[in-house]
Amino acid sequence: MIGDLFETAMSTLEYETSPIRSRLSSIAGSIALACWLVLIIPQLIEMFRVRDVEGISPLFLLSWAIGDIANVTGALWAGLLPEVIITALWFLFADIATLGCYFYLLLTYRRSKKHAVDAIEAAEAGERQPLVADLGADEAVEPSTDDNYVEEAQNESLHAQQSRKSVRSKASLRRRYSSTVDDIVMEPERHSLFVRYGLPILFVVCAGTVGSFCSPNGGGQSSKKPSNDSSIGPQICGYISAFMYLTSRIPQIIKNYQNKSCKGLSLLFFLLSTLANLCYGLQILIYRSDWEYIWLNSSWILGSVGTIFEDCIIYLQFYLYNRDVDETAVL
Repeated sequence: MIGDLFETAMSTLEYETSPIRSRLSSIAGSIALACWLVLIIPQLIEMFRVRDVEGISPLFLLSWAIGDIANVTGALWAGLLPEVIITALWFLFADIATLGCYFYLLLTYRRSKKHAVDAIEAAEAGERQPLVADLGADEAVEPSTDDNYVEEAQNESLHAQQSRKSVRSKASLRRRYSSTVDDIVMEPERHSLFVRYGLPILFVVCAGTVGSFCSPNGGGQSSKKPSNDSSIGPQICGYISAFMYLTSRIPQIIKNYQNKSCKGLSLLFFLLSTLANLCYGLQILIYRSDWEYIWLNSSWILGSVGTIFEDCIIYLQFYLYNRDVDETAVL
């Protein structure tokens, strides 16, 4: 997400880059941008699919928002191209939408949970009430009749549960052999890994590659050298943004460890994030590989590498905690 400050850092040096390296760098940068543009969509879908966001750390989302605020500030301060500023504003809009959905679902879930608890308590209180009160000996219910009533109620409850399971099973079986967008979104576990993850990533890579060739500046970068005074502010915003992105995963990793679950998180969200940061780092390194240039962009490179490392920790948590859930379900 800090790729829009990349031009500010690069333009502080005079350089000549071969057309091939410039084109490859442009393709990597476009793929990273395409990933960031659609990054939040899988997470929003997952939040509405499970309708339970208590497994998501609000500090994770807030850190991303603060990083994007610094991103927008740096883009405006540096006077970057309008499309770069619009992209930074899109990131900020996506953060606001995500935070809004998070708090909406959090309040909705807590209200529904409270209603469910109240209903259970009311049912338990009703069961404790005497079935017959102040009745004469002739009007008392015989134990055999009482037992028959309880047995019939249990049989009806069991039959209703079996009917619901049968309906869910048939619906899941239909979705398993369906490829509609609604089925893929609502029942992603019924589809192959390629449909869930490979196909979206392939689409983003293709879109980013095509976008690179369609971009008017896709084959090269500006070599204009701004004054040092004008680049200090954007550089500071870049460091703040990189720090917030780098540390944003830590609260979520801790939250996952405490809950022993990754419920509410989208694996595709983190896959796109890893691909974006990987392509962003390649964009820098492919364009130039001399030490002076790398040192100038070291903050962005370290930020990308650090974020990928933290994403790998979350991948491990997905593997461990989902495996524990599957083993529990089997038992």
